[in-house]
Amino acid sequence: MSSMRQKQGKRWSVQVPKAHSDIWFNDGTIILEAENTQFRVYRGLLEKHSSVLKDIFAGLQYKSRVVSVDGCPVVHLSDRSQDVHHLLHALYDCFYNSFERQPVPILAAMIRLGHKYNITKLRDDALSRLKHEYPSTLETWTAGLCAGFTRIELDTGDASELDLLLLAREYRLQTILPALYFNLASTFSLEAISDGFERLDGSIVKLSARDIVLCAVGFESLRSGSIQTTFSWLTDLPYAGCTSPDGLKCSDGARSVHFEVFVEFDCNITGLNPWKASWLKQFCRVCGPAAKAAHEEGRREFWNDIPGCFGLPDWEDLTNFA
Repeated sequence: MSSMRQKQGKRWSVQVPKAHSDIWFNDGTIILEAENTQFRVYRGLLEKHSSVLKDIFAGLQYKSRVVSVDGCPVVHLSDRSQDVHHLLHALYDCFYNSFERQPVPILAAMIRLGHKYNITKLRDDALSRLKHEYPSTLETWTAGLCAGFTRIELDTGDASELDLLLLAREYRLQTILPALYFNLASTFSLEAISDGFERLDGSIVKLSARDIVLCAVGFESLRSGSIQTTFSWLTDLPYAGCTSPDGLKCSDGARSVHFEVFVEFDCNITGLNPWKASWLKQFCRVCGPAAKAAHEEGRREFWNDIPGCFGLPDWEDLTNFA
């Protein structure tokens, strides 16, 4: 009888051989099995980082039958093997916690398994990278625009950001959701997001119908909010005290800025656009500074409104993992 077969009554089933991960220490003391892949690692190191895994390992002594390989007990995990690989790689690779950008699949694994197994160091490192990319204050957002947000690595497509959105909603990572929604809304059409994006492995990531409706409502709120807050000054010019003859210079300047922002570059969600220094010379000495002040005040108002556009609490009430 083949060792790869097992009789079950009158039926025969084929046992698929277990694959060894490249994370396999010959002197390891325990074997983790996820899907069809085994990882031979050190029990003590895992117990040091995870109280949950420590309890799981302690429970082995109470089981009547424990499968072992080469004298190592085998512990079955219900997680995806790729997530387990990322987690163990992070724990055993001393260079992981560098300032190099990390791909979304790795960060997602750190969030999922770091939260599940109470490995807070890895979970919090992943979350800090996401919070750096999708901040919760306008000042940090503006600084990040100038610096170029470099703590995570996104795909050339945008499957990774949709994956992040699904991850953030699943684990209630509320602090990154508003900026993530804004980034999607200001970059892609609702149609593109509804159709989904192809991952690097060829699979497709799509939002649920509920999430698509939420995006539709939120995106429209952001579009209308851009005019009502940040760029409301365009319809207020000229201001009282305007020094240009009949206010013509400032009225023409407002039309010029409107064309540049909303027509020439075909951009509808402009609520976080910073004031451009070149605009100031298009207005008189009274209207220019007043318009700039109104722009900054409106930009702040727009930022404060973003969470509510997507049914989230105010910025100060956003929480994670709650």
